[in-house]
Amino acid sequence: MEIKTMKQLLKNTDGRRIKFANQFDKSLHYYFNKNDITNRNNGESKLNEAGKDEPLRRADNRVSSNFHQLLVDQEAGYVATVPPTIDVENDTLNDKIKDALGDNFNLRLNQMVVDAANAGVAWLHYWIDESGQFRYGIVPPDQVVPIYSSDLDRKLLALRRSYKQLNPDTGKYFKVHEYWTDKDVTVFKSEMADYSDLSLYGDRFTLYDVTSGDETGTGAVLEHQLGRIPFIAFPKNKYQRPDLLKYKGLIDVYDNVYNGFVNDVDDI
Repeated sequence: MEIKTMKQLLKNTDGRRIKFANQFDKSLHYYFNKNDITNRNNGESKLNEAGKDEPLRRADNRVSSNFHQLLVDQEAGYVATVPPTIDVENDTLNDKIKDALGDNFNLRLNQMVVDAANAGVAWLHYWIDESGQFRYGIVPPDQVVPIYSSDLDRKLLALRRSYKQLNPDTGKYFKVHEYWTDKDVTVFKSEMADYSDLSLYGDRFTLYDVTSGDETGTGAVLEHQLGRIPFIAFPKNKYQRPDLLKYKGLIDVYDNVYNGFVNDVDDI
């Protein structure tokens, strides 16, 4: 993909990406017990008997409840404590599948359940490493922007993945933008928010001669030869809505009433 085309694609998908990332970030705040009641304390629960400059209403206690984390972890524990049994009616293939998934399969499955509950969808990425070994990993949901067809099949046409990376030479972060198709991945980088400095990440991949196996240089494009876009979505539900949206209001009401009662007790 050309730089000009990629720049336009980034701008066109930024609105959807930012909205999704903000929603995911809110879920993570509640998952880590940093509810809205603690916003004034930078996410920290605090007891403050003299937080207001008022003679009769001085107390300003702000302690959040971790109901969201309890519900999500309970669901993840129920679903992923014991990994599912995969049986293709061939013992040899079953052993190969088990070896490919690895000993941490249930832990990764647990992480996918937590991600899906907090974001509405979890993403798994798989690839073949330099030694020919099948590998897979969980991608943070806010890094992924899928591009689907507009017909009823909803085919995954392409995928954008954006994330921060540290430059050890300058000590500054820059953004990496990957554009995946069913044939290859092209990697770009930028530092400016408007992508005005977008350029190809020229030394992202080490290229090899397929016949001799010798290194031939570096590049920003890699043909993955997997036949499809190597990302799998695991939606939480039909509409890919995170769990927090179901009961955030109830948690906020509980926090307000509970802290209000503690404030009254302190003031009395």
